[in-house]
Amino acid sequence: MRNRFYNADAIWNGGASNPRGVARALVEAIDEAVEEKKGSAGAKDAACQMIADHLCFLLGLPQPSLDMPPERWDAIQAEVEKRRRE
Repeated sequence: MRNRFYNADAIWNGGASNPRGVARALVEAIDEAVEEKKGSAGAKDAACQMIADHLCFLLGLPQPSLDMPPERWDAIQAEVEKRRRE
């Protein structure tokens, strides 16, 4: 099974275009993060944020990545890249 970081990278860098598929991947990523981190704060991890950002793009909503400092988004991308091969 691919982890949420792999999926986040594939969605973001692969240019996923199916909002339903991205939404499902987001739910799965949140579930995985909450289980791994033992609580709802897990949903705030880098993979979930990246998938949510892309879903906002697909739905024509404001993207969180555009409202945060560039170094914060760079940290999210770096975390996803680092953990996508686990």
